Amino acid sequence: IEIRDYKVKPGIVSTIGQLSEITLVNRSNITYTNIQLEVTFYNRGATKQLGSNKFVINEILPKRTRRTFNNVDIGFLNTVPEELKIRIVDAIDIN
Repeated sequence: IEIRDYKVKPGIVSTIGQLSEITLVNRSNITYTNIQLEVTFYNRGATKQLGSNKFVINEILPKRTRRTFNNVDIGFLNTVPEELKIRIVDAIDIN
């Protein structure tokens, strides 16, 4: 699974952060669900890590598809991240 693109909703400090959208690409012959991701927050220039949250997309990502998920909660944020990085942690194979 590859993260193709994502957009962060503005105004995400001291509240539940959200991605307005995240696009995932599945190039494999496996259909996945419960895709676990981790978002890491950084200061400007990504020189200092400010924290991280794990979140799950509880939807199906069929084999050999590209899918955009909307309004994805990424957990509570008590800091103002200047930059963030997202990575795939795990997913369940439902073939």
